[in-house]
Amino acid sequence: MRGIIPQEGFTLVELMVTIAVMAIITLMAAPSMSNLLESKRLDARVC
Repeated sequence: MRGIIPQEGFTLVELMVTIAVMAIITLMAAPSMSNLLESKRLDARVC
């Protein structure tokens, strides 16, 4: 009788959850990064 062979890898649900979490983090970081870049542009123009 054969034993059960464990399968390695990620399930589709795990991959989708990971991508969703990364997208949420990116959406939260984008506005602050945009503000930082804009303030650096203004600082560069003043000098």
